[in-house]
Amino acid sequence: MKFRRVIVAALVTLALGVSPLGAQQPKPPKPPKPGKAAAGKAGGAGGGGGNPGQQLERFTKMSPEERERALAQLPPERRQQFEQRLQRYMAMSPEERKQAIKRIEDFRKLPPDRQQAVRQEANRLHRMPEDKRNARLNSPEEKAAFSKDEMRLLREANGEPVPF
Repeated sequence: MKFRRVIVAALVTLALGVSPLGAQQPKPPKPPKPGKAAAGKAGGAGGGGGNPGQQLERFTKMSPEERERALAQLPPERRQQFEQRLQRYMAMSPEERKQAIKRIEDFRKLPPDRQQAVRQEANRLHRMPEDKRNARLNSPEEKAAFSKDEMRLLREANGEPVPF
């Protein structure tokens, strides 16, 4: 169970802050010309914007050469962290991957100020012993400070550093 939470936290980091896919595209893509349909375009392996879950899946499907080119753009420390997180993600079952990506997407739907609040609280919880962490997660103060969806994200990250 602890390993699963580590993997989920690593996945979140991967998709939200350390993705080499974002580093791969220095310029934002040009908007489609009026009258031309852009729907259905999946984008290349180097697509930097968009859905983090799709970016992650696209990265896992890259050839070793494409992956190496993307990773080469990262500083050595970030590259090492990313590679470790990718290995953990690849070790997940398809269902665990699906759930982790959903959590990332749910977090990304929060307004920036709420993302910051959830991130800070998750990091506070990570530093607490398990009994105090559980008590805090069940406290009326915590429930009043966070929405139902935010509390779900905090509980799912229970005890892990949340770098989202």
